[in-house]
Amino acid sequence: MKQNKTKIYFNIIISIFFISLLVNVYMSVKENSYKKRIYSKSYSSIQEIWNKNVDANKILEVAVKDGKLKRGELIRLKQTYDVILEKNLSLIDDYTFYSNQEVFNIGSEDNTKNTMLSDSYMKIKPYLSKLIEDNIYSSNEYIYINGRDSICFNKLYDLSKDTNSYYEKLVKNNSEDGTFDGLKSKLSKDKFLNQVYNGLNEINSNYKNVDFSVQDKK
Repeated sequence: MKQNKTKIYFNIIISIFFISLLVNVYMSVKENSYKKRIYSKSYSSIQEIWNKNVDANKILEVAVKDGKLKRGELIRLKQTYDVILEKNLSLIDDYTFYSNQEVFNIGSEDNTKNTMLSDSYMKIKPYLSKLIEDNIYSSNEYIYINGRDSICFNKLYDLSKDTNSYYEKLVKNNSEDGTFDGLKSKLSKDKFLNQVYNGLNEINSNYKNVDFSVQDKK
């Protein structure tokens, strides 16, 4: 009788062990799948920010050099920065989410609030919208960049150059094959994602005090 009880207890313990093991395996697989899906979203945002920044940089380089740009190019520039802002906000949301989840070892430093407050792109969007609005009925093919606009466009150009430089160094120092795609394996690691986020945030913060506003017409 005693042996039967011992056997029953043993079977119960073994059953609990295997159930616990199966649950842990299931949770681990689910967690890894979950992290991959979310990291893929962040990777896409980081890549799109660079792609659109390259587009903006090309437009700004010509505009700053010539002191003017076509209205169509201004509209394209505004649309480009709309996407950059959208992807920045998406990345901020992702980072905020990561910071509140135990499964992500994102690090102790959380700059999310600072980024939201200092996000230069939030000021760039209304600035370009107002510039388009002020010139919508102009018969001129070109919009001339002078006065305050000259300062703003030079700062936009500097921001685009700094961002491009950061990405180029990021790829050079971390990519497996010298391309952005070669970063994907590292961007799936929590601390590297944290590094990229803070790197972009630092660049953004350098322009938080720039007055992106259209000069009032007298």
